[in-house]
Formats: sequence, C-alpha cells, structure tokens
Amino acid sequence: MNKEYQTCNKLDYLKISVTYNCNLNCRFCQQQMEKKASIAWEDFKKTIEEVTAKNKLRLVILTGGEPLVWPHLNDAIKLCKKKDVKEIGLFTNGVLLDEDKIKELKAIGVDWIRISIYGSTAEINDGFLPNPDTKSFDLIIRAIKNLKKFGFRRKVRVTIMKPNLNDVENIINKMYELEVEELDFRAFSPTNIKEIDDSYALTNDDFKKIIPRVLALKEKYKDKMRIKCLPGCYEFLFGKEMPAASSIPHCTCGKTYLGVTAEGKIRECFGVHTSLGHINKDDVNEIWEKSDTLKNIRKFEGADECSECIFLKYCKVSDCFAATFNRYGDFNHKNPLCPLDKPVTSVEEWEGWKSKFM
Repeated sequence: MNKEYQTCNKLDYLKISVTYNCNLNCRFCQQQMEKKASIAWEDFKKTIEEVTAKNKLRLVILTGGEPLVWPHLNDAIKLCKKKDVKEIGLFTNGVLLDEDKIKELKAIGVDWIRISIYGSTAEINDGFLPNPDTKSFDLIIRAIKNLKKFGFRRKVRVTIMKPNLNDVENIINKMYELEVEELDFRAFSPTNIKEIDDSYALTNDDFKKIIPRVLALKEKYKDKMRIKCLPGCYEFLFGKEMPAASSIPHCTCGKTYLGVTAEGKIRECFGVHTSLGHINKDDVNEIWEKSDTLKNIRKFEGADECSECIFLKYCKVSDCFAATFNRYGDFNHKNPLCPLDKPVTSVEEWEGWKSKFM
C-alpha cells in the first residue's frame, strides 16, 4: 500500500451534501432513499469551524441533491474561503447554471464545478427523469459551454447504467466535441432497493462489454480529455499490462476524506448507507481519530476470498468500500462491482480471462 495512505490518515477533504432537495429527482438517484432534508446553516458552520481548527483542508466539495437550491450556498462558500480551504468544488446537475449564476459562483470563490449527464441526446438523458419534458439536456449542454466561457475547467460525471450502456461511446464523443477536459465514468452502485437495482444495475457481462470500449476511447482522446473509470479496478483489470503501483488511483474513503449528509450524518463515504456519528452531537475530529470503522478501513488488507489474486495489492488501495459494505454489511468480501468471476492467480490466467471478450 502507498505509504502516504498507510501512515498519514490526515483529514484534508470533506464532501458535504447540503440538501437532498433537487430540481430533477432522477429515477435512479440514491438520495431517493433519504428523507428530504437540508443541513442547517449553524450545523454547516460548526462543522467547517470544528474541522479547520485542527486540519488544513485541501478540498471541500458541496453536493446534494442539488446544492444550487440550498439558500445558504453562497455563505457556505465564503466561509470555506475564510477558513483557508485550498479548493472548493461543486457537484451539480447543471440545469441552474446560467451565465449569471456561474459568474456569481466564480466571484465568491468556487474553484471548479462538475456537471452530471446521462446520455448523448435529450431522449436518453431526460428519460432518467420523472418528467422527461424538463429539457434538462439542453440546459446541461448550455452549462458545459458556460463553464468554458467563464474560465472553469470542464468536468463531467456519467453514471453507467443499463439504460445508457449502449450510449457510452456517443457520450464520450459528445463531450469531446464540447471540449470537456475531465470525464468520469462511475458504475451505478447497487442500492439494495430491488426495483431500482433491477432497472439500473449492471452485470459482470455488461462491464466486460463496455469498459474495454471506454478505455479504447480514453487512449484515442488522451491528449485532449482525461477519462477515468470508477471504481479504479476497471482501469487495471482491463489494461494491456500489469500497472505500476504508483499509477493506481487511491480510494480516500476514511483515509483522507469524510462525508457529511444533509441530515448531519457523518460517513466514511457518501456511498455507504450508515453513520459514524452526527454533527449535532459529535466532534468530527474525534470521530476521525477514534472510529473503529475508520481504523478497520485504514488497515484493510483485502477480502479473504481475494487473498490469492494478483490484483489484491491494487484493490487494497483503490477498491470501493461502499459497494461492498452496502451489499454485505462489512468490508471483508469481494467487491460486488468486480468483473472477475474468480481470483486471478497469474498473469497468464489474467490474459486468458481478457482474451474472452477483448
């Protein structure tokens, strides 16, 4: 494991869901499982002041729901700047990002904005909404163009699901045309809500079909656009050769990062549906230092069933703990998003596995 992540465990990154309210309410969104809530301004202020009193924060990301509908967003951004947070990011669906809003966010100190999109056309993208007539696709494209106009780096996130699986290559080409600089693909993470998972969750066969195609376009556009596949295991499992350890993306869950929900729950990761404590009654710094759950994550050596796999040393630092915990209730299992049918014990075995579908 990278020594930085073994020994430091310094809290330098907070992701805060300021509200579960949203102007779109996508059908697959995990926020549907949460009651509609927004973080109180005093609770937000307490959290930032508490954490920055002991930690130098590298990054604070404000997300939702849709953060642009939270009435205290501007005050929150200004507070983070006042407390010397190095970088402030915003996750948004982009629908409300007209020119005036982007200029406003830039003026008060937002460093970057990431926009979500789910299809290369209005028919596909807006089909994920309860009301497909919202014209959200057109507004998202407008927002991406506005980011460039006002000097923001263009960042876009795509969640890969059954309904947009065959549109992924079209999405990449569309984002290239829009001069997007960073494009993240994340597999839909199972929610354990049957009607949602049956409609949106991918199978191992789906992963085997789509990831090699994404990586081929990553290579094609590498000089113009940074493309990432998440969880990080996809990049090395479908790669051409065994990767250098230094090239493996690290999961910062519980190692340098904590999440705070709109209800005030403190979580090791936003994808985990549990709670380490609550900002109303608990000290975030104390949870960071003393939580047994976080200690277990930091010393994680891999699931027992993966002990013979040649990729274990990579998964120990890049694995998605949230998907595993939500499926099994603990971390000591193979990630349910892993496309391997069984542990791979040699390079030859790995090459044989890839040759079946690449």
